[in-house]
Amino acid sequence: MTLALPHESWFRELAAMDERSAEWRSTRAGLLALRYVETRLAQPTEEGAPACEEDSELRRAIEAIDSTHLPHRQFRALLLDLLEAGATSPATRLPRLLVAYAEALARAGRWALAADAYETLLAYPPADKGAAGLTIRAQLRLSACLRQLARFDDALRAIAAARESAEVHQLPDLRIRADIAAANVALQRGNLPLAQQYLEAIIETARNSPHTELIAGIMHDLGAVAARRRKWKTAVRYLFRALSLYTEEASCARALTDLGVALQEGFHAYAAARDAHTLVLARAVDRDAQFVAIINLIELDALEGREMDFERRRRSVDERTLPALLLPHYHLCVAEGLHTFGHRTRARAAAERALALAEEHGINEVIIRAEELLAALAEPPREAAAPEPTPEPASLPPSVEQVVLALRTMRVKANL
Repeated sequence: MTLALPHESWFRELAAMDERSAEWRSTRAGLLALRYVETRLAQPTEEGAPACEEDSELRRAIEAIDSTHLPHRQFRALLLDLLEAGATSPATRLPRLLVAYAEALARAGRWALAADAYETLLAYPPADKGAAGLTIRAQLRLSACLRQLARFDDALRAIAAARESAEVHQLPDLRIRADIAAANVALQRGNLPLAQQYLEAIIETARNSPHTELIAGIMHDLGAVAARRRKWKTAVRYLFRALSLYTEEASCARALTDLGVALQEGFHAYAAARDAHTLVLARAVDRDAQFVAIINLIELDALEGREMDFERRRRSVDERTLPALLLPHYHLCVAEGLHTFGHRTRARAAAERALALAEEHGINEVIIRAEELLAALAEPPREAAAPEPTPEPASLPPSVEQVVLALRTMRVKANL
C-alpha cells in the first residue's frame, strides 16, 4: 500500500513541463504558495508567523512568473495577495484568497490543480461562524472540478458534504445548489431518470428564490435533460430562457453551447448552431468552454461537408491540453467526421481511441456511439458518391425561429 503524495497533481504537471517555460515557473510558484498557505492556516493565532527563508523563496518564485500574458499575470497577482495575507491576517483573508486562486486555475482549465487548492482549504476550514458559506461553496466548486476530471464518486462525496453543511447552517440556497450539482453528476453519467428526479424536486424548492442566477441554472439543467430525451422544442425553450437570465459570462457560454447543440441535433439548424458556438469561442473565459466550442465546430464542419475546414480545425487541437472528460468526445467527433469523408482507417483508429477513453471514464453515451461506429466500419465498404451535406430545414417552429434570429443578432452585434 502506498500513500498519496501531498499535492501530487502539481508534481505530476511540473514533471511533464520544461523547467525553462513560463508555465513551469507559474506552476512551481503555485505549489510553493499552497505549502505556505497550509503552514499559515495551521496556526491558531490571527497574526502570521515571522518571515523566514521559505517566504523569501516563495516571493522570488512569484516574481519570476511571466507577467506579459494575462493568465500568468492574474496568477502572479493572486499569489502575491496570498503571500501578503499570510503575513498579516491568515485567518480572515487567506481562505478567500485561496478560493480566488482555485477559481482562476479552474477558469484556465487546470482542473486537477484547482481541485487540490480547494482540498487544501477544506483541510483547514475557517473557524469563524460566518465562513460556512465559503466552505460550502468550495466543496461545490471542488465537485465541479472533480466532474471535469471524470471523478464522479469523489464529486458526489464533496456534494454530500456541502449538502450536510448547508442543512446544519440553514443556508437553503446552497442546499439547492448542492442538489443541482448532484443532478449534474447524474446527467453527465447518463442517468436521466435520476437527474430528472433531482430537478423536479429542486424546481419546487427554488420556486420562491429571489436569486435569478439560481433559477437560470435550474432552467439550464431542465433544458439539458429535455435535450437528452430528444424533446427539442422544450430544450430550446428552457436553454434560451436560461441564457436570458444568466449574468455571468461563464454561465452564458455553457447555455450557448447547449443551445447550439440542441438546434443542431434537434432541427438541423446548422447556421444557428454555428452562430452559438462561434460566440462561445470568441467570448468564453474558460478554456474548457472554448475546447467544447471547437469540438462542436469540427462536428458542424463534417455535417456541412466542409472537409478542408474539418481538417484545419482538427489539426489545431493539441489533445494533451484537453480535459480528461472532453478527450472521448473529441476523438468520437473526429472519428465520425473521418467516416463521413470516407477515411475509414483513420476513422477506426479514432473510434477505438474514443471507446477506450470512454470506458475508462464511464461515459456511456460515447461508448454506445463509438461501438455503433466501429460496427459500421467493420462492414465492407460500399462504393458511393461523395457524401452530401445534410440540408437545413425549410422552416422551423415559430418559437425556435425566434431563438435562431436572436442568435444571429447576437453574432452580428459582436462583429463575429
